[in-house]
Amino acid sequence: MSSGLASIALFTPVIASSAIFSARRASRGVDNMEENPLFAIANFDIAAGQVLKAGRAVKGMKLAVDSNFEGVSKYFNTAKSNSKLMNGLYKAIDFTSNNINPLIVGAGCLKVLGSDDKLDTAARESTSLACMFGAEKLAKKFIGMPKFNNSVINPESQGQEGLYKKLFSKEQLKAVKDFSATKKYAKAAIGGAKGLLFVGASIAGYNMGSYIADAVLGKEKEA
Repeated sequence: MSSGLASIALFTPVIASSAIFSARRASRGVDNMEENPLFAIANFDIAAGQVLKAGRAVKGMKLAVDSNFEGVSKYFNTAKSNSKLMNGLYKAIDFTSNNINPLIVGAGCLKVLGSDDKLDTAARESTSLACMFGAEKLAKKFIGMPKFNNSVINPESQGQEGLYKKLFSKEQLKAVKDFSATKKYAKAAIGGAKGLLFVGASIAGYNMGSYIADAVLGKEKEA
């Protein structure tokens, strides 16, 4: 049972962060459907890729819920094998789930192409994305975000030592470890919190980039 809880702790950060990122991207796609359809479609694709990534993380936990997930997975595999459209759609989403950040940059380029003032939009978007990726990188190291391989057959998540542990004494860290051992789902809660903190850092980084762009370029004109 303890090994199962350890698996949950490794996969819940991926599930929590992917779920929120997918919802935000889908919302952004809806908001931009009329003004910039290509940018909207790119966001829907990224949202779908995040959903697939979260689904593979669920599969990787090897819990009782896996039986239900496997049933859905087998049904989907049968459907895509019998349909060229489904197969092509799956390949596109699979590619997205393995290349999230490059495609976020690509979506930003589509946003620039669909804007009236391309130079201004390019400066703002590049600043925001640069700050977002920087904040995500720092957050991964600080909280010890697990490394997820996103494999189709055998998804695995490898734990990483977080820099935050240097802020606490050995006694404090031992107390947290002992508490996690006595509480059944404490590790899962800690893992979910890591995912939420990573999302928060990503959003804060993007917003900070937007504030910097506003300070340098002035407030962005409303559409």
